[in-house]
Amino acid sequence: MITRALGRRVADLARRQAEAAERHAAVNAAVDAGHAERVAFLMRVPDDLRMAVGIALCDPNGDDALHSWAAQPFARWATVPAGFQFPRALVEWLLSRPHSWFPGHACERCGLKVPLLIFDSTDPTPRPSIVVFPMCPACGGATSHTAAARGLA
Repeated sequence: MITRALGRRVADLARRQAEAAERHAAVNAAVDAGHAERVAFLMRVPDDLRMAVGIALCDPNGDDALHSWAAQPFARWATVPAGFQFPRALVEWLLSRPHSWFPGHACERCGLKVPLLIFDSTDPTPRPSIVVFPMCPACGGATSHTAAARGLA
């Protein structure tokens, strides 16, 4: 009787350990995939700006728009070319953040998302346009909300 009960307990323990190992493996796979995506993103940043971007993305009080852009820097329909590097002008602008912004436009040709400015309606010095990059800093294509929203429906 004691031997049977002990056998059931050992079997139950072995089953729980196997389930825990499966959960652990799944968590590790998710962490590894997320790490690989972050590394791939940073490798697209110009070498001399990579550290500054990495630091900005690690800042818990950092720019939410930068995090949104880093999570999806291209429109959903876009295919990222092999060896693509983010344009220096765009990365420098994103690091300097002269005004609040959001990734509201994308290039109609390559799909790179670019910032639009956010202004308060009471701003004493509003800019004539909220568009920061009317032409894509990567390929020269026109940027628009339509390109950013294509494929969302």
